[in-house]
Amino acid sequence: MAGVIWREVFTDSAYNTAVAASGSETVKSTASNRHLYAPFNRLLVHNRDAIAIKMYLDGLDIAGNIFQLAAGEILIIEPEDGITFTTLKIENLDSATAETADTILYRWAKAVKVV
Repeated sequence: MAGVIWREVFTDSAYNTAVAASGSETVKSTASNRHLYAPFNRLLVHNRDAIAIKMYLDGLDIAGNIFQLAAGEILIIEPEDGITFTTLKIENLDSATAETADTILYRWAKAVKVV
């Protein structure tokens, strides 16, 4: 039996701004994109900084919506995972060092089943 094929109908990406020590930032697509395509079901986050981060999907501090990424780690969520979200909240886990701007790549998408 053939596997499910997914087609992206929308994709967006961004990089982080500088995040203060123990600070946080919220990352989201434009309001019109959220209205048309959210919830999103595909995500790639690449933490290229030397500082660990915690990520909350939709800013919610509940099991299944929280991911921790060490320095250099990549998180990938695929539609098959059954996880959806509209916004991302990133928390700097270092209490002494700020996250450098443009060191965390976020790429999110809405994918639909083709087959």
